[in-house]
Amino acid sequence: MIAPDSTFTLRLRHGIWRVTLNGAFFADYRSEADARDGVAAAQRHLTAPAKLILIEHDGI
Repeated sequence: MIAPDSTFTLRLRHGIWRVTLNGAFFADYRSEADARDGVAAAQRHLTAPAKLILIEHDGI
């Protein structure tokens, strides 16, 4: 089970949106919209809402 104070982080790096959950890899997506959709789908399975942190940085 995922902790009630969970945090999803979205980071843009080299054109790929990396999503982590509590610091651990969750998924990679090609668009921000897909990343947000993936987080929204995962949120439906959590017992408490998780925070969402968006970091837009592309080090290309």
